[in-house]
Amino acid sequence: KKTEEYSWLNEVSNNVTKQAIKDACHAYKRFFKGCSKFPKFKSRKFSIPSFYQDNVKIQFSDTHVKIEGFAASKKKNKQKINWIRLAEKNRIPTDCNYSNPRIKYDGINWWITVGIEYEDSVTVPSNDGIGIDLGIKDLAICSDGNKYKNINKTKKVKKLEKQKRRLQRSISRS
Repeated sequence: KKTEEYSWLNEVSNNVTKQAIKDACHAYKRFFKGCSKFPKFKSRKFSIPSFYQDNVKIQFSDTHVKIEGFAASKKKNKQKINWIRLAEKNRIPTDCNYSNPRIKYDGINWWITVGIEYEDSVTVPSNDGIGIDLGIKDLAICSDGNKYKNINKTKKVKKLEKQKRRLQRSISRS
């Protein structure tokens, strides 16, 4: 970070570089297990700008998100710069835990993706369900009494298939 070539690393949070190394390590582990191909080098010039934000250092309100490392000044009155307005209000819940927040730029807009932890739903379904019998004469017969006809057995479909066979025969002759 102290050399001239890598001085740009001081402009971003150290969590971004740490997560990039973790992602590279994960990619190599997947490669050596045989789960994926060899990881490709992505340059800063030609790749889509995206970075990781530590989930402890990110805060959401109904209309804004606060991200560490965006303000140039560390003074208290300049910290308002860190608050970024969200395009969609009340889209991200504020009363839950977040995991793996990533910020991505598509050339026009900045997008933030976060994993949200919810409590497991323990409600039991109220309906009993149905049984389905697949047959030859009828396509399906349900336990609630509904019958679904097989359209391949209708006269219209049989006539069209017969016409198709004749046309295919005539094409193969010529």
